[in-house]
Amino acid sequence: MLNFLWSWFNVHRPIRPKKMVTPQVSTYFEVSGQLQQHPVCELLNEVSTAGLSGALRVERGQHKSIIYFNDGKLVYSVSNARQHRLFDLLLRSGQITKEQVTAYKDFTNDQLLAAQLIEKGIFDKQTFRHIFGQQMREIISFVIGWDTGEWTFNALARIKEDVWQETDLSKVLLDFSKNISGSRLSAKFYNKAEVFSVVGKNSTNVILSSQEFFILSRLDQPSSVADISLLTGFNEADVSGIIYALWIRGFVRRGKEPAFSEEKIGDILSAEIKLKDAPKKAQQKTGAEKPAAAEAESGTDAAEEEIKAEAGMTVDQYLLQVEKAETFYDVLGVELSTDLAIIKTNYFALAKKFHPDKYHTEAGSKMHQRIQHAFTQIAQAYETLKDKEAREVYNFKMRRQLERLKKREELIAEMKAQGTSDAVLSNEAELAKLEQAREEFDYGFDCLMNRNPAAALPFLARAVGLAPKQARYHAYYGKALSHSIKNRHQAEQEIIAATKIEPGNTAHRLMLIEFYIDVNMPKRAEGELKKLLIKDPSNEDAKTLLESLQN
Repeated sequence: MLNFLWSWFNVHRPIRPKKMVTPQVSTYFEVSGQLQQHPVCELLNEVSTAGLSGALRVERGQHKSIIYFNDGKLVYSVSNARQHRLFDLLLRSGQITKEQVTAYKDFTNDQLLAAQLIEKGIFDKQTFRHIFGQQMREIISFVIGWDTGEWTFNALARIKEDVWQETDLSKVLLDFSKNISGSRLSAKFYNKAEVFSVVGKNSTNVILSSQEFFILSRLDQPSSVADISLLTGFNEADVSGIIYALWIRGFVRRGKEPAFSEEKIGDILSAEIKLKDAPKKAQQKTGAEKPAAAEAESGTDAAEEEIKAEAGMTVDQYLLQVEKAETFYDVLGVELSTDLAIIKTNYFALAKKFHPDKYHTEAGSKMHQRIQHAFTQIAQAYETLKDKEAREVYNFKMRRQLERLKKREELIAEMKAQGTSDAVLSNEAELAKLEQAREEFDYGFDCLMNRNPAAALPFLARAVGLAPKQARYHAYYGKALSHSIKNRHQAEQEIIAATKIEPGNTAHRLMLIEFYIDVNMPKRAEGELKKLLIKDPSNEDAKTLLESLQN
């Protein structure tokens, strides 16, 4: 019965959810093309990076999916594949029976089925938010690798806010880039002369791996994969993978023609898009004709931004905003993602209201000096942010600075917990050495975890040299050394050093025990286990290891 109903549904029903009605769209608000030229993963990145709102429709054979965005955030997706329908997901997970499914009217409509199940008390709203989130992740995982078929982006097609399921697109793209095969990756870099350069990224909370951060920090000028390989010491295959992961997440620019031109992005973002309550017949316009305004069935006004430089701001509030600002965006009272038109409006509003010439009666006073300094600050901020390339460079440097500050705060907290004196932590030179040691260790640790102990050795050795009182650095340096027979004596000494610096750290003691087991020294391992169990009698790992050795 279910198969018959599903066949009927594929013939008679659209894939749009009931709440979504796409209006007739002018070509001015549409962009389309072939997935062979712009695969789905790259389109997702471009829409997200540009901060667009609308619907990306992708088709491959009989499979069709629509992915909805709001201000560049992935908020909803729908697919015509049976395995992506709500009823099928619930059946597969055993959360509902076939008899229960067929008892509900129009069970193939996800939103209607959910509403009926909630009404009957079978599920609550919070549970369905989790289920719809899972459904959305399955759809994105299904289509993200498509590189054949067709695509269309419609800036007027929106999904209502009450069904949004925001997903971390950066993580989705990262996971995809990690799983892409070497042969497919090579095909994406068929032009060996193609160069890559750093661009800004409208997010300060994106976490990069140490390899990604290392390559970005060395990418001071446009460079090819071969150039980057020589510059960093990584092989070209690894560079290709890292660069591709950075590119599809918006950190790197490449020479390939984008799907969305800057002009098209500017047109869409600058258009006044209004919401309407009921379907209206759209006026037919040519592609060259720019509409003064457009109406979408649901969603938010893509051009609406809060202007923070309000007319009622006092001079004291203005000075406080500028003087406490940590970034140029704070100076102008705007967000990192704010477009140029809003930045320009804020700057001129501030400059007009608080220009030093308007306070000439205060000339020579401390207040006037503050006003002059504040004006210099907002002018400098505007000059930097109004230029696209200068803004990208500033964003990148700002993100690095924020990451450094965050890491420094974490390092100081960790050092204080370990008993490091305030005198050391307040000494800039000593603190800089500790920071460098942490960077060296983090990179070496990543190499070690990626089963490349030889590459990890120089970084971990430098970390130990810069911060010899850090037990963890000694322990993992010893672990990296233990992979080579000729270095095993030194490896033992490094791990022993870690146990002496932190005698109560059972993890380091277990590393020493595992080392003795690996080099076939069971008596020493047994002795260390007994010492450990005297200090920590409830340690189950140690008990299991000791029993294994004794038997």
